[in-house]
Amino acid sequence: MKLLLFFTIVSLTLFDQFALIVGRFDFTQPAYETLVYAFALKAKDVDKTTDWESNLKKLFSLPAHLLRNRKIDSLEWMSDFVKVTNYNALINALNRIPTDYQANGPILDIIRTNLIPVRDGDPRIKDTYIRYFNQTIDEPVGRLFDGFVVAVEKFNKKKIKATRLKAVSDEYKNMTRKYNEISASLRTQLERTIMTRNAYALQFQLFQRKLKKYEPPSGRSDANKKNEDYDFDYLKMLQQVSADLSRKVAPLESAVNNVKLTLTQYIDQRILWAEYLLENPFNHAKKSSGLSCFGGSKVKE
Repeated sequence: MKLLLFFTIVSLTLFDQFALIVGRFDFTQPAYETLVYAFALKAKDVDKTTDWESNLKKLFSLPAHLLRNRKIDSLEWMSDFVKVTNYNALINALNRIPTDYQANGPILDIIRTNLIPVRDGDPRIKDTYIRYFNQTIDEPVGRLFDGFVVAVEKFNKKKIKATRLKAVSDEYKNMTRKYNEISASLRTQLERTIMTRNAYALQFQLFQRKLKKYEPPSGRSDANKKNEDYDFDYLKMLQQVSADLSRKVAPLESAVNNVKLTLTQYIDQRILWAEYLLENPFNHAKKSSGLSCFGGSKVKE
């Protein structure tokens, strides 16, 4: 009985995997890779002179130097950034300063108020990266891409006519133009993000170093023990450094959000291109009478 159950489970698993492979297409693979292959396969029957696979493939992924070139910085900056902007470590260092010593309390309150934008903005910035940046770096899997499998199946049952391929060839110029615009915009936005991020990280580290150098009363050097204004002077300096850090949060968050908008545009644009090539608005759920790819051709319903 157990042996029969084992073979039944294995059979169902194999059947489920086979069901995801339709014709020549494996829907467990990246969706756009499958799409380009499917379109190029049909296009070859009509046009054997154009390398449709190479031409289309480059539109569905951003230039490698924007994503993975560590030498010039890239979208993959989160790991290093998290290490040098640890808010909890910052607060732990701040908590070393006694609140009940001389006039520390009021100034510490101001410093903590200055850090509110850091406390609130820091996780938003990192969450934006996780939720939006990775969508572009990681291509969706075919079987998990809403409506994609059915759209490819429908496309696979039809032949591409020469007139249709001519329309796609004309539209390809618009697609390439838009791709280049998005890439250039992303490069500009990324450069701004790099500058504001570096400024924020440097100020964060400066504040952290200053906090660590504070000498508590129990371990204070003789010279600083004699200085009655040590705490006041040191905390006033920390107040200014924390204010400078606070002012750097908004520009960084704005820069990251601008990158997010460009990435979101590209993510949606890839879907529009896929729908146009398949002649099926599978993901936009037929929002209008026709989805324009960028002027020229529209997706038929």
